[in-house]
Amino acid sequence: MTIIKLMSDPVKLPNSNYVVDRVNIKRHLLNDERDPFTRQPLKLSELITDIALKEEIEKWKKLRLEELKKGGKAVKYGKIVTNQKEVDDNEFVKNPVIED
Repeated sequence: MTIIKLMSDPVKLPNSNYVVDRVNIKRHLLNDERDPFTRQPLKLSELITDIALKEEIEKWKKLRLEELKKGGKAVKYGKIVTNQKEVDDNEFVKNPVIED
């Protein structure tokens, strides 16, 4: 089964300007207190929340959930099932499962 985990709390790294999910960079900083892209020192307190991107992600998730509810699509055994018809994997990639 393919599960796509979306970024939910984007933060910008001050040294490299890369945007990553807060959960992932927190996990990284537990082992190595350096920016993984520039190797410069980095502390959790220096992360910059990307508010605009976070709002865009939340908006997309909300629209996508509404779309899935209206279409009556469900996921069963890694395939999207619509009216008991399985859709191929390419369609599954176009319509990912959203998990919170």
